[in-house]
Amino acid sequence: MMNPKEIKHIVLDGHSLTLESFVAVARYNATVELADSALEAMKKSRALAEKIAEEGRVAYGITTGFGDFQKVAVPEEMSNQLSTNLILSHCTGAGEPYTEEVVRGMLLLRANALCGGVSGVRPLLVEMMIEMLNKGVHPWVPQKGSLGSSGDLAPLAHMTLPMLGKGQAYYKGELMSGADAMAKAGIATLDTLVCKEGLGMTNGTCAMTSVGSLALYDTICAAQLGDVIGSMAGKSIEIGSTDAEGRLILADAITYAITKEGAAKVEDIATLTGAIARMLGGVAAGVMANDDSFYGDLQAAAGRSGEKFWRMPDYPEYKKLIESPLADLYNSSNDGCGAIAAGMFLSAFAGDTPWLHLDIAGTAWNSAHGLEYQGKGATGMGVTTLYELCRGC
Repeated sequence: MMNPKEIKHIVLDGHSLTLESFVAVARYNATVELADSALEAMKKSRALAEKIAEEGRVAYGITTGFGDFQKVAVPEEMSNQLSTNLILSHCTGAGEPYTEEVVRGMLLLRANALCGGVSGVRPLLVEMMIEMLNKGVHPWVPQKGSLGSSGDLAPLAHMTLPMLGKGQAYYKGELMSGADAMAKAGIATLDTLVCKEGLGMTNGTCAMTSVGSLALYDTICAAQLGDVIGSMAGKSIEIGSTDAEGRLILADAITYAITKEGAAKVEDIATLTGAIARMLGGVAAGVMANDDSFYGDLQAAAGRSGEKFWRMPDYPEYKKLIESPLADLYNSSNDGCGAIAAGMFLSAFAGDTPWLHLDIAGTAWNSAHGLEYQGKGATGMGVTTLYELCRGC
């Protein structure tokens, strides 16, 4: 799962909103942009609603009333007022208000649903909700009152009020009238909704979905916390794979050597990853180093021993392999970059101490390559080079 904190901007198209993107906007204030495809879909949908109204065709919520009044024809001159009245009549919620993140989630979910272009509302409504999200206008929405029938009617009605210059809203953490909040944010309000828009704003389960989505994300994070352990260095580690436990042992060994033994330089050697065997076969061992001079000493020693070593890249982009939204570090087998991920992981424990990591998984056993400088079977790869390295210090 991607860390929502890393998502700074999303494009809303009505089809691709993810849980992580939802949390990024609702909880971490990522900005929102309307997709061109959604804008065109809403324009077409609105054009159809207006065509139906002009032709006087019977269509629920456009030329008729709502609910039991669906059989009552609504004159064109009253259609807009009826949509606005639908909002005003359903503002009957009670109790404490929803939190800011829940309300932001409601705005996002309603805008996302309308982006599908099947509700017959003007794109203006979605553009207003996106602007409210980006500028920090959060309607005051009471928690009690939704029956979940045909949607969270009462909460969504309260959410819509500031768009009409009514109700209450928070702006920069301060509760004020909806009209004042919108004015301070520089967002123009509407005098009225038009036909079909009352239904479009209230027919949806955005309140319960917002609450549920945030709870789901927190539950997933809580479950993942069960996979977090502590290291000797005090760093927290998320365990992504039990196939990478060797790194945990080496991490504590590196920490012990530096903090308890006062080592000025550290070199670890292990048959650590299958990835290095796939990468280099049995010809050379992989090396991760944080100090060019120390690595130069290794290559000089290897020149005397005859053993071969190849330095793996440690580009900053590879650090994403060990990032975790829950802990200081992420430890996993990282198929495809396992050897580099292992090296990057261990480097976090070496800190500024000159350090070399030798991954000999591919060279530890020789049965097929017939290398002149290695006997068959267990090769002892690295031991001669370590001897030469120590002898040269």
